[in-house]
Amino acid sequence: MARIQRIACSVLWLAMLAALLASVAWPDVVQRRWVQWLPWWVGLLAFGLPHGALDHRIAQELRGGSDEAGRIWFYAAYALLALVVMAVWWLVPVGALLGFLSVAAIHFGQGDIYWSRRFGLLGWRPSRAYAVVLWLVRGLLPIGVPILAHPDEFVALAETMAAYVSPQTMAWAVPIEMVVAGWWVVGGLVGVQTVGALALSAGGDRNVRRAAAGEAAETWLLLAVMSAVPPILAVGIYFNAWHSVRHVVRLMLAAAPMRGLVRMGRFGDALAWFVRLSGPTTLAALVSLGLLALLVRQRVVSAADLGLVVVVVISALTLPHALVVAWMDQRQGVWRMRAGSGP
Repeated sequence: MARIQRIACSVLWLAMLAALLASVAWPDVVQRRWVQWLPWWVGLLAFGLPHGALDHRIAQELRGGSDEAGRIWFYAAYALLALVVMAVWWLVPVGALLGFLSVAAIHFGQGDIYWSRRFGLLGWRPSRAYAVVLWLVRGLLPIGVPILAHPDEFVALAETMAAYVSPQTMAWAVPIEMVVAGWWVVGGLVGVQTVGALALSAGGDRNVRRAAAGEAAETWLLLAVMSAVPPILAVGIYFNAWHSVRHVVRLMLAAAPMRGLVRMGRFGDALAWFVRLSGPTTLAALVSLGLLALLVRQRVVSAADLGLVVVVVISALTLPHALVVAWMDQRQGVWRMRAGSGP
């Protein structure tokens, strides 16, 4: 299990540090739109879309059955929720944007709580207060910090994104007071999480201290990348190389037959199984993206335009996916923490 954790962490650290280095060393290159969207196009096919492509199988295992009626109801509810989100984008784009950001923040924090529970400090020193702070920090950083660091660019992107799918004009701005208050909140939460990790590891053995240092370092890495790297590039790398990769690892540890292959150290075979299992649903998501692109083809004139349309579709899929993951958290007991155990 430790080996697959190291592989996943190496992927996300390398991706994040590469983005940070490129932003400092080659700022002119990083400002090019095709460069900023590159992680989205590569990552979406590799992990971004596939990471939610097994929701139906996870729901089946959580239900404890494979009846045809249950599958049909699941597909119908999943599609209905996605269509409701798209309808909100059409009718109330500002509300859809705020809802999407809120759900994404909650969901991203959930993902890192599981990771800490399985591999990090919470697996050694359970603390519900620390878990709540970690949840808030890891959800806020990839969503809130890009907005606070680049408010004008965020507003321009949001207005453009809404224009593709809604006849409404989205006039929205980020008040300077909100930016100042947001930075205070971010700084306070990052400080509390860092101090909390060090306090929980005090008196612990080398593994505990290593877990605490790792979680604190990840938080500061996220803060640096989300502050310094252009928002599209930063969030694209985070979503695909951090959040999605970690969820894929979680699925490989939870679902048969991948779980058995991972336990035998056959990570390549487990990943091949994941690709086979997620392939049909990923293909269906790509077809949906293509259909939406056709519907708005008059407005889509570049890869950047298509990228924003993709983000709208991802926002529609995020709500049902986040609900499935929350169900998974509840059944795996992610918030019922006991030292030395893991879901």
